[in-house]
Amino acid sequence: MKIDIVIVTYNRLEKLKKTLKAFDEQTKLPGKIIVVNNCSTDGTNDFLSAWRSIKSNYEKVVLNLKSNIGGSGGFYEGMKNLIENKSDWIWVSDDDAYPCSDALEKAYDYLENNDLSNVSAICGQVIAGGKIDYGHRRTIKKGILSIHEIDSEQKDYEKKEFNIDLFSYVGTIMNVKKLKQVGITNKDFFIYYDDTDHSMRLRKIGNIICIPAIKVIHDVNSSNADNTYNWKTYYLFRNRLYFYKFNFKSRYYKLEIILIYLRIIKKHNKACTKLILSAIHDFN
Repeated sequence: MKIDIVIVTYNRLEKLKKTLKAFDEQTKLPGKIIVVNNCSTDGTNDFLSAWRSIKSNYEKVVLNLKSNIGGSGGFYEGMKNLIENKSDWIWVSDDDAYPCSDALEKAYDYLENNDLSNVSAICGQVIAGGKIDYGHRRTIKKGILSIHEIDSEQKDYEKKEFNIDLFSYVGTIMNVKKLKQVGITNKDFFIYYDDTDHSMRLRKIGNIICIPAIKVIHDVNSSNADNTYNWKTYYLFRNRLYFYKFNFKSRYYKLEIILIYLRIIKKHNKACTKLILSAIHDFN
């Protein structure tokens, strides 16, 4: 059994260097690391060429894409490559996620000593700003008309393991056997909700287990949420509607559209309105 790594990067060379260094320093190494370079323009191409030439105890692969196809497209290409090359488990990572030195060892230990027949994925705890970022591991609660995504809690991380429904692509390791059943990342999402949609598909055919002993440092400022409306807003609204439509009964996405319209009315923001209406139009 081996764990292979997919790292997707775009114009964050210094963070990518830290991520690769963190994997190099693991007490138990991966079988392969594949870096998907989303057409970066900051010297990433040259760095990866040099990195690939350095000998190591794991295989190195670089995919230099001809255009930026987003995080979703990058993960799609990386997973596709690994599945075609007969990987067993795939760890997915952005270029700003640094596994603690024993993260892979603890992941291997779990996979080698537990019944995995009904396990779609395992994942670890995500730490940002020195604190657990609970939103990376969530459960789903379905109401009569609405879907609620419930963040994990401190009490969950006091256990050796706990079950979840939804994960982010930070410190998550997916079972290739299950991936072959439900498919890999929806590359058309570009960004946002690709991991949420993917985890929901995997959850339908197996358990997703969070193991707090596996720790990943997420190099983001979790205290400053971006509440501005920009091009990313389009993908957030469009992809969330897709997530509801693909994974739940139709009443949920229909109500979500109504709530979005109400939000538009409340905002009185022309730029926001244009983006969100475009998202709803393209979703339909």
